[in-house]
Amino acid sequence: MVGANKYNESDVSNFKKKINSVISTYEIRIDNSMVQRLLKAINPEEDLQAGIDYEKQRIKIPDELCMSMMAYGFIPGVTFPVRRGLDGWHEYNFYTPLYINDILTVNCKLTDIKEKNSERYGTILFLEFETLIKNQINATVCVHKGAMILY
Repeated sequence: MVGANKYNESDVSNFKKKINSVISTYEIRIDNSMVQRLLKAINPEEDLQAGIDYEKQRIKIPDELCMSMMAYGFIPGVTFPVRRGLDGWHEYNFYTPLYINDILTVNCKLTDIKEKNSERYGTILFLEFETLIKNQINATVCVHKGAMILY
């Protein structure tokens, strides 16, 4: 294993300084194209009617759209020194329906870090996150908890 790929004490210390801090905040507007892509991904065989304008209808969006937005993008702009990693786990709790034209505010915070030493990989980090998603009227849409394993 090349030493440059291993996490050192400084990396771990920098991660630990971020615990319980909001590390990422951003807004997403749910638009017609997002829904079209989601529907096509769910059922690629279905011939979607291009003329349907979902924005003019008050259609509830499947929770899967919220999940897909966060699956790998719930920490945009975060500059952790990620060398290699695995998706740990995810837990989603939905509270308020998601609709087209909703403007979502996403706040992600690092909630915990555990470390384990491996002879083969060096320091392995288990980072736990909590992502809170609220809509434009400040109602909680979803709380996502998850983990990344970095090595």
